[in-house]
Amino acid sequence: MVQKQHDTAIYNGQILTFNENSDIAEMLAFTNGKFSYVGNYDEKIIKNSLSSINLKGRSVLPGFIDLHTHLWTEASIIDVSLTGISTYQETLKKVENVVSSKNPGEWVFFSGWDESFWTDRKEFPSMNDLDRISENNPVYMKREDGHLVVVNSVAFNQLSISLSHKGVMKDGNGQPTGVLKDVWLDLTPYFQELIPESIKTSCKIAASMGITAVVDNLTIMPEGQINILNEYFKLDNNDLLQIRVFLNPTRDLMEEYVKEGIYRNQGDKMLRYSGYKGFFDGAIGSHTALTSFEYLDVKTKGDKFLDETELVSQVLFAERNACTLCIHAIGDQAIEGLLDCFEEGINTAGNQQTTQRHRIEHAEMITDDQIIRAKKLGIILSMQPNFLKWQYPGELYEQRFGREKIYSLNRFNRILRLGAHLSFGSDNMPLSPLYGIHHAVNFPSKEIQISVEEAFKAYIVDNALALSVDKEMGNIDMHKFADFIIVENSPLKINSKELQDLVIEQTYVNGQCVYSRESNQIE
Repeated sequence: MVQKQHDTAIYNGQILTFNENSDIAEMLAFTNGKFSYVGNYDEKIIKNSLSSINLKGRSVLPGFIDLHTHLWTEASIIDVSLTGISTYQETLKKVENVVSSKNPGEWVFFSGWDESFWTDRKEFPSMNDLDRISENNPVYMKREDGHLVVVNSVAFNQLSISLSHKGVMKDGNGQPTGVLKDVWLDLTPYFQELIPESIKTSCKIAASMGITAVVDNLTIMPEGQINILNEYFKLDNNDLLQIRVFLNPTRDLMEEYVKEGIYRNQGDKMLRYSGYKGFFDGAIGSHTALTSFEYLDVKTKGDKFLDETELVSQVLFAERNACTLCIHAIGDQAIEGLLDCFEEGINTAGNQQTTQRHRIEHAEMITDDQIIRAKKLGIILSMQPNFLKWQYPGELYEQRFGREKIYSLNRFNRILRLGAHLSFGSDNMPLSPLYGIHHAVNFPSKEIQISVEEAFKAYIVDNALALSVDKEMGNIDMHKFADFIIVENSPLKINSKELQDLVIEQTYVNGQCVYSRESNQIE
């Protein structure tokens, strides 16, 4: 019996390769999890394959690589989602209903609320309101951006947070309001047994969105990170991760991990270490993004969460030890300070440009001069097009900064025209590349709006480069991983207003179907 050369051939549709020439192929095949043929239709390829898929006019493109997530939290297993609720009173009612179903003393976690979309009030929830709902259960309500939570008195007392702790908001009498801004805690002991199922379900959700690889930023206290890392590696060892996961612990673990021999892209199967996450400032929603001007609704210019001297030392260490730093900076003042630290550390290492593909995470308020500096230093701008939902007239960014400022944020078109490296991620707000691409392509501003192809590249090709895995993934090419999606129509041909509704038919990782819209495979 003659041995077949390919495992599966795929034909009769458009295959958007996203290679250097933006070629559109007629057929592909893969073997042992990697592409073994990409090119014109050839009947012999089908005959020489164990199986074949007739696309029947559908399209294939590389799987999305989400450069910024908190993947393990995506599934509503640990947190109860409050996303999409349009009023404060309805939000409180849902919280009350959930709490009433719990045993006395049991912790109850919520996430996804956003006061800027409520129609009855635009203020944060209060400890007093949560105390009326729950006298016996600790309640922990995380805002959608993750930088602000509201707790009731039971939770506040059990967490033993000092009133003098930075980020603990107090009323005029010096008492806690329940609002905690950028206060990082290790809460994993309260839900440790739920973490494995949360990771597995979150991977399934990502696959349904056409995502084949993510960066998971583990932005909690080191003890909690280690708990999550351990659960990830247990799942990977048992072949229970459906998509590729690149782990970003926080920067305070970098030197320890390097001493232990852990290096970038080290890992087996579906799991790898990647970079190290840090925070220069906070978020616009919590008034903690560091700006050069005051917010309109609160008299503040935001907050800084790191020491520049320490960060410069870490940049130098990263340059010398093949580490990638991924530092959160949203406000223009934070971006300026971060670029100063990157430049000093890179230059001290004897380089004019980084050799490690460091990233500024978010970079929402970046100026022209800062874009040019980032390009010169080789810094990648890891941005979130779905944040544009807050940038339309009347929404959150206008509430915080005024109408005249809203078109100066997230200027993707300007970034590309100035030649800087633009990459996209979702930050789980929501975990949907197509949602973000829709806004990047359709937002009504020439400084912001980019082409469909540019948006897809920022979510695929440029993210593989940012992760230093562009030799392995990021387009459909010979010998690269067979990570791809089958979609109903070509995104390059449909009306741009329909992009977020593009149907993902199937998602493949290593040539294995990890998601199918229908229970049966496309024949």
